[in-house]
Amino acid sequence: MHHYDVLFVEKEFPGLHIITAESYQLLKQQQPQFPHQDWGDFYSEVALDALADKIYQSLQKAGAAEEARIVDVRLFDEKSRDLHKDYIIREKTGVRIYSPSIHQKDHSLEPESVYALGSLYFLEDLFSSEKEGSLQREFKQLGILLDQASTALKKVPAEVENLTKEVDEAFRIFDKALKKDFH
Repeated sequence: MHHYDVLFVEKEFPGLHIITAESYQLLKQQQPQFPHQDWGDFYSEVALDALADKIYQSLQKAGAAEEARIVDVRLFDEKSRDLHKDYIIREKTGVRIYSPSIHQKDHSLEPESVYALGSLYFLEDLFSSEKEGSLQREFKQLGILLDQASTALKKVPAEVENLTKEVDEAFRIFDKALKKDFH
């Protein structure tokens, strides 16, 4: 069983980082002021050296891997990256998912939101079915909330139809009353 943390980093080494829990603890001890968002932890059967491949396979399965590339951190050159590619960067302590175009000044959406949406394609595939971390519990809660929202949205057309009938009836009564007063 492997234990990972998911971090969003916007400035230095931008992107979504999935690192071992031990590495995260060490990072917090050595650099307590390191600017990042901690999305939580999870447990996985996927070993560190297989993370990048598993993420890529999940993206492929979802039809979202067209622009994705797996690269080793030693071979990744930040200056010569292709803005139109997404990178899954193998690092010593985990992987970094990096989409350079998201970090451009003219990008209309917040980078963290884009990574959050993109992570929906692969994070669940990494989760263990035997042990849960905080991120797994949040994903479950999100699933429950989305199911509730979906159920509520399915009721909306019927409620709109009922309201429309009530408004039509109110106008009919009002119209009838107006005709009665003027005749």
